[in-house]
Amino acid sequence: RNVLGLDRVEEGGCSATWFLSELKRRYGSVLRAFLAVDAKTGSLNFHMFSVAYARLGYSRDVRMVWFLLDADGSGEVDLDEMDPTASGLLRRFHCVVVAAGEGSFETGWHRAVDTHRSLRLSRPVFCRAVLALGFSSTESDLMFSIFNAKDKLTITVGD
Repeated sequence: RNVLGLDRVEEGGCSATWFLSELKRRYGSVLRAFLAVDAKTGSLNFHMFSVAYARLGYSRDVRMVWFLLDADGSGEVDLDEMDPTASGLLRRFHCVVVAAGEGSFETGWHRAVDTHRSLRLSRPVFCRAVLALGFSSTESDLMFSIFNAKDKLTITVGD
């Protein structure tokens, strides 16, 4: 829903829900799609969104989908608006790891996640470590999928 309380476009058009499900289908997650478009600023303005939308092969209802996604009316769409679940989970994970590293994400990663300093973690190893940090198995599996943007068998602190 956006600030106008709308969550779909008129019959036959695109909806924000449809668009987000299409991103999940094509990229594996909304976050992966978001990062493929803009990994630097953390948000998309309308022009950037329109270019990405067209790159996916869509032109219809771009303004309507934009207004539905820009829930706060700020003129930018960020991950909180596109995928609040992933955004909140990543924020929580970041805080836990930084706390384990006494202010340093990389130190926390080695202390709490990659405790053997293997530098590459498989899904089972990562998920066990994240479970030990207090996350659920569903959350740990989702995080591995988020970090594993290139569909590799392992992830690193850089992912």
